Amino acid sequence: MKKSIILTAAAALMMTACDVIEPNDRLTPTDEYPQSNRVVLVEEYTGHMCPNCPTGAEVVKSMVELSGHKVIPVSVHGGNFAVTNPAFPQDFNTEAGKEYFDTYKPEAFPSIQINRSGQINENYDTWISALIEQAWQQSPAEISISRNYNATTREVEIETNVTALQDIDGDVSLQLWMLESGIIGRQITPQGIKDDYEHNHVLRDAINGIWGESIGTFESGEEKTIKHTYKLAGDDWVADNCTIVAFIFDSATKGNVIQAAEIELTNK
Repeated sequence: MKKSIILTAAAALMMTACDVIEPNDRLTPTDEYPQSNRVVLVEEYTGHMCPNCPTGAEVVKSMVELSGHKVIPVSVHGGNFAVTNPAFPQDFNTEAGKEYFDTYKPEAFPSIQINRSGQINENYDTWISALIEQAWQQSPAEISISRNYNATTREVEIETNVTALQDIDGDVSLQLWMLESGIIGRQITPQGIKDDYEHNHVLRDAINGIWGESIGTFESGEEKTIKHTYKLAGDDWVADNCTIVAFIFDSATKGNVIQAAEIELTNK
C-alpha cells in the first residue's frame, strides 16, 4: 500500500469521525510501512466554551480508532475557552495545563501537538495525515505500567517499567498524568450549548510534577522501574473513569516523546 492511498483513506475517515472505523479501514503494516511499536501521544488543546472543539474531539477519536488504539489522547483545557462562570461552572483547568498553554501558546482552538514535537497543529483537516508521519516510526524503548489502587484511601501505587531497545541519546525524563473520561457537563458546540456533553481523557493532574522527572540515560537492553504513590486530588473524580498515562521524553527539550503507555486506574 502506498502512502498516498493511506492518506486518501485517512481523509475519508476523518469526514465520518462519528462513525465506527472497521478493522480493515485502520492503518495496517506494509513493506513500505512496517509494523511499529510506537504509541503516539496526542495533546489536544481545548475548552468547554470553544464551539469548534467538539469537532476536533471527533477527529481525535478517529485518530485513536484509525491507529488501532495506538494513540493516547489527552485533553488539556486552558486559555480563554476554559474559563469558568455561572453558565459554565465546571473547572477543567490545572496548574500543569496552564504551564503547557503558557509554554506552547496555541493560538487557535482546537489544536493538537503530536509527541511533544513543539509544533502546534491548528488545522484538524491535517491531523490524521500528521499522525501517519509519526505512527510508522519505531520507538527505541518500551513502557509498561502496573498499579494497585485502594478504593478506601483513594491512593494508588504505580510502577512504571522502561526498557531500552537500543541506546538512547541524552537524559530521559518520565511524565505521569492522571486523566478522567465520562465527565458530563456543558459545552458550546456549532449547534449551540449542549448541557450533557461528555468530556473525555481530560487532564486532571501531573502525578510527578508538571515536567516530570529525570530518570537518566539508557543503554540498549537497560531496564528501569520507577515507583510512585499518588492520592486522587479531586473528591469528585470517578476512579473507574480514570487512567494513568506515562511517557518518556528528551529532558533537554522537554519534548520529543520517545514512547507512551496508558492503563486504567481500577479493575472496574
